[in-house]
Amino acid sequence: MKFLATFLLLFLSTSGDKNIVQGIAGKVNILSSVQARNLRIYPLTYSGGGASFTSFASALDKGWVVVKEKNEGEVNTVLVKNKGNTTVFVMAGEVVKGAKQDRMIENDMLIPPNSEWIEVAVYCTEHGRWHGTSKEFAKADINVSPSVRANARKAKDQSKVWEEVAQNQEDVMGGQSSTGAFRDIYESKDYQSDRDEYYKKFKNLPDQNSAIKGVLVCVGDDILCIDLFTSNDLLEDLWPKLVESYIVEAMRYSTKEEASVVTLTEAKRFLDAYIEVDIEDEYTPGTGDLYEIESRDAAGSALLSKGVVVHTDLFPD
Repeated sequence: MKFLATFLLLFLSTSGDKNIVQGIAGKVNILSSVQARNLRIYPLTYSGGGASFTSFASALDKGWVVVKEKNEGEVNTVLVKNKGNTTVFVMAGEVVKGAKQDRMIENDMLIPPNSEWIEVAVYCTEHGRWHGTSKEFAKADINVSPSVRANARKAKDQSKVWEEVAQNQEDVMGGQSSTGAFRDIYESKDYQSDRDEYYKKFKNLPDQNSAIKGVLVCVGDDILCIDLFTSNDLLEDLWPKLVESYIVEAMRYSTKEEASVVTLTEAKRFLDAYIEVDIEDEYTPGTGDLYEIESRDAAGSALLSKGVVVHTDLFPD
């Protein structure tokens, strides 16, 4: 009887969360796009959300969160502890550097305050190094590109992540760095030479309207992704890293004609993919509820906390 009650509670919770995710499109308004060269970004307002969380980078800065290797080091697992008094949001694709290899967080998660050590799934983004440079990880102040995030979510395979990181390096830098670290893209002359032309156009985008909680990102006539957050504050905190990750994608496809664009009608059509998504429970070591989401033409994830969307991403499938 106890098992049945637990099952029913879980079913009702998941069913309610599915309605919330499917209702995202009806609560989002797409604003006029901002464009620099081949990169076009549509700001998104969202009438849902409203919860408050500390960002991963801020928590690392303050020394509230500590990240270290598990035992002597495992490629796809690190240990994370939150010593602070607030819940910390960690986004899939955020990179920590140092220890034996740079890693990216596999899935969105919420780390509860005053937590024990938590095992967190990661992917290596530095194929050519396996020796310690520090006892603990430090923030890298970068996110991997949407293509690496999408590849990791779909393939769930470390070797495929390395392949996608290598391809990103080839496309932007014309070759691979000595250790194959994704962050080497940001430090390369190839990236730095064109970065400012994009960055200065987008750097203040979340400041334009406090109702902006997300973006729909396009390169040429291709949609890259949607990133939507619970609050403008959280988007603003993550924005410097996010916009640089979008610029990487724009540079990968610099040959795409600037006149080839995703129209507002096409953007709305992609947003409407939320209306028909199916959701599937995904394990999270933190608090909240994590789901994989998928429709006929798109796939991504949604992290919810007490019926509020903390973050959702969506990629063309």
